[in-house]
Order: sequence, then C-alpha cells, then structure tokens
Amino acid sequence: MDGAAMSEVVGRHAMGEGGRGRLEALFDAIIAIAMTMMALEITVPHLSGFDLGELGSLGGEITVYLISYVVLASVWVVHATLYSSYGASGMEAMVVNLALMFVVTIFPILTRAMSEYPGNVLLACLYVGTYLLMEVMLLAMIGLAKHRDHGERRHQFEDIKALLQALPAVPAEGSRAADVANRANLAEKYRDDKDVSAHLFHELIMSLPQPIQDMHRRKQYRQDLSFRRLIGGLVIGFVTVAASVAALLVDRFLCYPALLIGGAALLMDSARVGVHYEKRMKENH
Repeated sequence: MDGAAMSEVVGRHAMGEGGRGRLEALFDAIIAIAMTMMALEITVPHLSGFDLGELGSLGGEITVYLISYVVLASVWVVHATLYSSYGASGMEAMVVNLALMFVVTIFPILTRAMSEYPGNVLLACLYVGTYLLMEVMLLAMIGLAKHRDHGERRHQFEDIKALLQALPAVPAEGSRAADVANRANLAEKYRDDKDVSAHLFHELIMSLPQPIQDMHRRKQYRQDLSFRRLIGGLVIGFVTVAASVAALLVDRFLCYPALLIGGAALLMDSARVGVHYEKRMKENH
C-alpha cells in the first residue's frame, strides 16, 4: 500500500482524535470548578476539643456533596465518551453544550440549598429535575452526533480515495481499483440522500480490501458499544440519583446503599454489553 496515502489517512484521524477542542476543554474546566465549589461550600463546625457529635453534623453536607459529585461525574463521563466516540460538533451541538454548561454552573447552588434545608420535598424534586434536564441535554447531543455522523461521510470518502491510490500499484488489482473507484463516485454522488447513500456506502465498503473492511467494522462496533453504554449509563445514573435523594429525605445513611447498588448495576450493565458486542463481532468476523 502506498505510504503517502496511508500517512494522509492516519494523520487526519490522529489530528481528529488527539486535538482537544476549545469547547470540550471549557466543559472540563466548568465541571472541575463546580466540583471544587461544592466542596468549598461544606461548612466545618467550630470544635471545642475532639467532639464526635459536632463532627457528625458534617454528615448531612458530605452526603449531599457525594450525591452531587456523582451527578457531575456521570455528566462528565457521558460528555467525554460522546466526544471521543462521535466527536460531536456543529452549531446545534454547541448551543446544547452552552446550555448544559449553564445548568452545571448553577448546580452547586442547588447542592448548598439541599444541605441547608434537609427534608424539603420541593427542593429535592427541583434537584432531581435539574439532573433530569442535564440528561435530556446529553441525549439531545447524542442524537445530534449520530445524525451528524452521516454527514461526516465526506471525510470517509476522502480517506477511501486516498487509499485507492495504492490499489493500481498492484497489476492484479487494477480492475478492482477501477470498480471500487466507480462505486465511490456513485456513493458520493448520492451522499445527501440518506437511505440511498447508506446502501451504496455499505456496498462500497464491502468492495474494499479485507483489512479496510475490518477497520471500518471495528469502528462501527466501537460506536455501537459506546452508544449502548451511554444510554444505559444515563438511565442507571438517573435512577440511582433519584433513589439516593428519596433516601436522603428519610435517612441519609440509606443513600450509601442506593449509590453502591447503582454503581454495581452500572458496572454489570457495561460488562454485559461489552460481552454481547464482543460475541457479535466474533460471529460476524
């Protein structure tokens, strides 16, 4: 295979995966600042000697902080996975990102209010509702990313055309290269027609050399796996946080089993999905 063609493709992918967008860096910074603000809001009581009773008054604030930390950590994990798997971009995704950042910046205020007014049902509903709003925004970003993934075929066509330059170098592959080139031109012609383009693009991939087919198949499996884990994480995360806040209204010590069960459920779901996709990949190989 032609080294220059392969270098061009690998270089483009390396820049796409290694380059860290300004919007993503800003989101990381806002999450970190919000987490720090929540920790700094914890009030340390005045201690007259070593009094466990006075230290115990920190328990409620630390429990609320722990739940809020889980909320922001789960939002960050989904956001980071979304960008690494799909590279969400575009004006729509940017608007949703900025709206999500705004909600994240006000979350420390809700955390403080939950600490100061324990047992307030209305405040607890507002807290859970705010988390639900963040998850809806993340779902919107996932939908936008999957929709935009179709539009990114232009770059895939460029990669394929660069790789095609290597095929005519082998005499036996000359006719095959011409066939693949014709398929590429036809698929690119109907790129804006989603249904036709998807069918033609699939045929184009199947006409390429086996290593390229395997590379494309692995990428699709990784994206499908990430999507399934993202949806599972959002559902389990919301149920866990809602159950923890409900437990907090009864007794703060009930929050810890709820968080542990939610964490175990998330790990089990992730492992189950991973095994399922590994099995599917082996069967279709």
